[in-house]
Amino acid sequence: MDKNNITIMIVDDEVTNCMILEKILKNQGYNIIIANSAKECLKKLSAPLIPDLILLDIVMPEEDGFEVLDRLKTNPYTKPIPIIIITALDGIEDKKKGFGLGAVDYIVRPFNHDEVKLRVRTHICLARMHNSVIENLSLRLNQLKEFQESIMVKPRDFPNAKFGIYYKTVHEAGGDFYDVVETGNSVYGYFLGDISGHEIKTSFMIPVLKLLMQQYCIPIYDPIESMRIINEVLLKFLPDDTFLTGCYISLNRNQNKVTLITMGNHYPVYCKKISPPTLLKITGDILGKFKDVEFGQIQIDVTPKDRFFIYSDGLIEKQEKNGEYVYCYDYLVQCIEKTGNMSISDCPHQINKLVHQKYPDITDDIVIMGIEV
Repeated sequence: MDKNNITIMIVDDEVTNCMILEKILKNQGYNIIIANSAKECLKKLSAPLIPDLILLDIVMPEEDGFEVLDRLKTNPYTKPIPIIIITALDGIEDKKKGFGLGAVDYIVRPFNHDEVKLRVRTHICLARMHNSVIENLSLRLNQLKEFQESIMVKPRDFPNAKFGIYYKTVHEAGGDFYDVVETGNSVYGYFLGDISGHEIKTSFMIPVLKLLMQQYCIPIYDPIESMRIINEVLLKFLPDDTFLTGCYISLNRNQNKVTLITMGNHYPVYCKKISPPTLLKITGDILGKFKDVEFGQIQIDVTPKDRFFIYSDGLIEKQEKNGEYVYCYDYLVQCIEKTGNMSISDCPHQINKLVHQKYPDITDDIVIMGIEV
């Protein structure tokens, strides 16, 4: 452990205590910051330099150490810093209160030099091991996220499919999924799904779903058959507590016909070239939960430049001040109407931007797909 790169903050209004602790720890090679009051402590912690550990006296004038401890542990910026409280030899209640507020350990006055050195070293080592685990886990999750995004089809991969996409994961590995497949000559299938839950296991479903799309969205099956077969496969290996909501659009560009299937997903939006956007209020059973399913289905004769928009619930599910969740369908339709003159590739990004101008909080993954006939 390179102690020259380790900084310890000592917070104590007693100058003598600070001098003793500083001497003990400086002799061990640590960098030391002194704060003689709660106010000074909080001021110094607002600077870019964050200490590796804090020794905090709990008995100080004005704001006592417990108040400082509570403030540090409720601030996301300082919460990770291990804090050792300084207490009297018989301060049992103080120790219990300190642990309850988030302290990792204590040292007692008068100071035992060896004890101070050992406790400080132990908690710096533990913190570094913890941080290392977190960093390694974050690295692996980011790799998983990058892989997940890399297998998602891009508009440039299928220029004739004429679609645009906005894809944003809030969690390290998201459960939202989309795909576009060419199911025949100038016939394309567009799928958008949302896997229940945000556990890591949901992210491993995405390659499976992509494989199922390629396997069963083919000319020998009509769109509803394709979705029923995929449902049967999902029933066999999805855990009991996991399911999938989705929307599938099959667009036959030769015949200018759309088959739209909903499976527990939110209402698609249809934009005729000469008419305002319309919510298609079609409902259907979710995927991977029931054997005998009834999916929502509609067939539409379309004309060139007509558009469809499908999306995940992260776009429109908003929490009110009273804690209740609402779906901002009407506002979404207004936002889509404002993008009527934009290219289909730009629309999803602009729709997301407009929605979040009014509803800025993002708490879930978001996928928006725009499709142009």
